[in-house]
Amino acid sequence: MPEDRQQLWLRKNAASPWLLDILLQPVDGEHWVFKRDHRIRMPMADAVLITDGIAHLAPELVLLHKAHLCRPKDDVDLEATLPHLDARARSWLADAVRRAVPDSPWNDRLANT
Repeated sequence: MPEDRQQLWLRKNAASPWLLDILLQPVDGEHWVFKRDHRIRMPMADAVLITDGIAHLAPELVLLHKAHLCRPKDDVDLEATLPHLDARARSWLADAVRRAVPDSPWNDRLANT
């Protein structure tokens, strides 16, 4: 795939509904890199978690991708997820959102966690 691709949608054929949406993530060696701000990084061992054999992004990275959207459903995700993040993850998310999305309304909420 061309390097500038950030997303891949899959379906059975052109007339079928979309089945899967895959977000492609930049990686630099052993580090995950935030696509909107390459200064924001995390070791792959912390960025990709495996739960019941399924690899997925750490919740704080998923929330970082939502921080610029300001949609009610993303606010719900933030409030539902924050209590489950440990202190390191909350601190990382607060710093990353502050740097990547300085005008995000989440900055005030994250500063108080």
